[in-house]
Amino acid sequence: MAVAERFRVAVSQDGIRLALTLLAECDADLHQARQKLVKGWSMERKSEDLTAIFRRWFPLYKPNGRRKDGEEEEARAVFFDTAMATWLQIAQDLRLFTALKRYDSQIWQRRVCPSPASIGEICVHITSLEGYLRLPHLSV
Repeated sequence: MAVAERFRVAVSQDGIRLALTLLAECDADLHQARQKLVKGWSMERKSEDLTAIFRRWFPLYKPNGRRKDGEEEEARAVFFDTAMATWLQIAQDLRLFTALKRYDSQIWQRRVCPSPASIGEICVHITSLEGYLRLPHLSV
């Protein structure tokens, strides 16, 4: 795996942790979490969170502190919003996967497998279709 890909994965893992925290604050409501991100978080907070994530993996990373460049700050905020939207979706998928994983596979087998009584009804239905349509490959 290339170095850039490793850092992309590492940064995304930190971003997903942040997204999981935001989802927990919003009771796992993805829409509410997105609204809170867009309306509730200032550009400064987004910049601080992004800087904290980057500094963990790139210790020498420094945002442009000498001068306040509004365009650069806005670009960082847009990048963070886009990345966070993706991280929120991944976090939501992880939460759903964890919830589904808790169910025993036997529960799913019971839901998918028809009951013995309905199997008999299905066989009768297939037999009657075979007789009506004269399709011998439908035999039970």
